[in-house]
Amino acid sequence: MKAHGYADLSWNKNVLTLDAYGPFNEEGIKLVFEQVKESVLNKNIKHWCRIEKLDEETMGSALTLSFVNELYLWADKHGCYATAVIISNLIQAQAIADVLTGKNAKLFQHIDEAQKWISLQ
Repeated sequence: MKAHGYADLSWNKNVLTLDAYGPFNEEGIKLVFEQVKESVLNKNIKHWCRIEKLDEETMGSALTLSFVNELYLWADKHGCYATAVIISNLIQAQAIADVLTGKNAKLFQHIDEAQKWISLQ
């Protein structure tokens, strides 16, 4: 099946920013997972954090969310110590809340609040 959903990745020092776009299917989230892994491993960084920005259409099925959880677990094992997630709607907040449980992660509605929180971690 064709991948649905995509993400742009960028680094600013030790902060990985992931801009997610569109509704994701299993193939789409797996592709982003691989992009994140490659980016982190190529950066060769021991301690890092990330900001995830979800656009209005960023959603996924329960199966897709299980892959998001796998990405979070992988990131934690590879030096990610904090994640700020910027949501565009309350449906996203409800969907991702379980994934964030027990992690040093927090939801935000504005980039400036997320950046401030990340800088304090």
